[in-house]
Amino acid sequence: MHRTLLKTTLLITIIFSILSVYNPVFAKEIVDEFNHSYESDPGDPALVKFVRIRGKKVPIYDDITNREIIQYLDHKQFVQFIEKSGKYCKVRVFHPDGNYEGWINKFKVFNTNGLIKFFFGKPFLMISDEKEIDPADVEFEVNKTSWVIKDKSQLLELPKIDSSVKFDIYFGKELFVKKQKGDYYLVEIPNTIKEETITGWVRVADVGNKEFYFEKYDRSMAEFTRENNSLSTEISELEKYIVELNEEMEDLENEHQMLIFQKEANEKILANSIAKRKNFLIEEKKIAEQIEELVKNSKSELADLRTKNLKLDKEIENVTNDLFQLNAEYITMGKMLDQCKNELPSILPKLKEAYEQKKVYYLANKEEIDKKLAEEAQFAKEKLERERQEKEKKKEPEKDTDQEHLECQEFEKLYKDKIAEFEKVKDEMSKGDISKSRYEELYEQYTQLWNEASQCKKNLKECEFNLNSKHKSLYNEAIALKKEDELEDALTILLEAVELKDDFEEAYFQIVLILIDLDEDTQIDQYLNRISDEEMRGKLINRRAGNIRNNDPQRAIKYYQEMANYYKPELAYYYIGLIYIEKYSDQKNAIKYFKKSLAKDPKDPKVYEALGAAVMETKAPKGQSKNDIIEEAIDYFEKGIKYGDDYKNLHILCARTAQAYNELGKYKSALKFADMSIENANNDDNPTGFLEKGKALLKIGNKKEAEKYLNKAKNDLLTKDQAIFWLKELNK
Repeated sequence: MHRTLLKTTLLITIIFSILSVYNPVFAKEIVDEFNHSYESDPGDPALVKFVRIRGKKVPIYDDITNREIIQYLDHKQFVQFIEKSGKYCKVRVFHPDGNYEGWINKFKVFNTNGLIKFFFGKPFLMISDEKEIDPADVEFEVNKTSWVIKDKSQLLELPKIDSSVKFDIYFGKELFVKKQKGDYYLVEIPNTIKEETITGWVRVADVGNKEFYFEKYDRSMAEFTRENNSLSTEISELEKYIVELNEEMEDLENEHQMLIFQKEANEKILANSIAKRKNFLIEEKKIAEQIEELVKNSKSELADLRTKNLKLDKEIENVTNDLFQLNAEYITMGKMLDQCKNELPSILPKLKEAYEQKKVYYLANKEEIDKKLAEEAQFAKEKLERERQEKEKKKEPEKDTDQEHLECQEFEKLYKDKIAEFEKVKDEMSKGDISKSRYEELYEQYTQLWNEASQCKKNLKECEFNLNSKHKSLYNEAIALKKEDELEDALTILLEAVELKDDFEEAYFQIVLILIDLDEDTQIDQYLNRISDEEMRGKLINRRAGNIRNNDPQRAIKYYQEMANYYKPELAYYYIGLIYIEKYSDQKNAIKYFKKSLAKDPKDPKVYEALGAAVMETKAPKGQSKNDIIEEAIDYFEKGIKYGDDYKNLHILCARTAQAYNELGKYKSALKFADMSIENANNDDNPTGFLEKGKALLKIGNKKEAEKYLNKAKNDLLTKDQAIFWLKELNK
């Protein structure tokens, strides 16, 4: 019964403690002799930390090393807290003649159970030459994490009401606050997909921080401790009872541990037996397969040998038949040769007689035969000449074209020469010491050269027009203007070209490109629809969507969906997923489109990386734990690594995988992928890989190596805060 009473008392005490922690009555306001007010609860995010001096004549030093005393501070005097280094705190002191900064011993301020007690108030400004500074113009370091608390806010270029807007940010977006200027914070927004940081200004009223709840909890807990000292006697009795219970639990724990050891030993024996049995079955199966394979191979080899034997028998039979046939032909040829030998003596006199007859006929008709041969030779010569002339005629258009090119080149050279002479005369006329008579003489040359140059230019244009069709000439002129960034003039000329040739797709392509560069998005459709080449159209839609992606993400999504119908749908779906996660923090839709991209191209590592990152940011659905979500993300990351041999951001993908394994508590796997990240980086600039390797080494107990990599990670702004946190954990 006594134990039951003690348990009830303990339960009531714990409930009372919890209620006291969340009771908001502990916030106090204090006003010092300079009419500055300080609060124990940071109700306004714009307030900064202050500490209160404990003790009389507390010295303040100019720095930690020299410790030269600047001034002495009074008991209960408030000073603005700036930073802490070891056992010293850097503070800013208010003084009517001008504020100053210095270092004090952290044990010379009020604390609660060894923790510095912070107050909150408006910051002291550094004033020189007795000039007042508008608080809205003062910029000071903040360095904290906040979140958007409005449904929609804006990231501004400058801390002004009329500043231009970079893009919209939405409720719950995490912000890293670096500075404050008046009613605005300078924040950094990390892009988890592209591994980059976006900087801009947001209104202080649009954000809030999560940390002050923890600070409020610490202050309330300290206040609760002081208010409940009267319960110390009862707590002591409860502690004695807890000691007794701990002793009983320790005995039970020892018994439980012994049972666990016995269970583990039995499980090892059973596992070894199962493994041996499994290995035996595997070996038995392998031997059976080998025997079966040998039998199969032997049968196959025997069948092959039989087939080869039959083929050889057939070939021998064919060779034998051929041999008999050759012998028969040899005998026949021998007989024919003998017959020719016998007939040759009678044939030779006949051949000689025929030759003599031909010779007599030629000598008798020599002139007629020679004339006929000459006529045939002349006919062949004339035929060759006609063929040569026909070929020359076919080449004549090419000569004309070359001639036209030469004429245009001559016109161009003449025009350039006239312009050079004109510029020379113009420069001489511009000199200040020229006489009137010389000026009038040069003016006549000036007018004449200008007229001649104009005529040359006109001749050149006419030549080019005759050489090329008008629409091509206009197109080439527009391209030249575009290269010189004369976009509006180029657009005007291209529109003239498509009026002359309605199906001039190259011109429509250039028109759409220029309209995109000029941000004339509303005029694009009428020209884009005139392009029949689907790949060309898809590329233009891709560029069009990318141009408005930051300012109008919803319309960009629409364009990327249209792009998927013509050109690289896997790339279009990937970009849509990025917009959903970057602009709307909508992981559900982002995951949907990343999966659609992988359905088109299942080997794209960048899409696996983006999909894994999106999954990591989702909340676990009902019935699943956060570890299930992390394991799903790891599966996507590892698939990306599998296909990422040529992926330029492979080191970042490996670092993400290491981070996921660290969160899962699988530190050896985290260490493996952190090493892969560091190996695949092009240089020593891999802060995320260093951070994840340091965390994994710390968790497996290798503090010396962990400190080495955490210090590397601390040198980069992206990982600095996390590295400092884990270095503090290492030194505990």
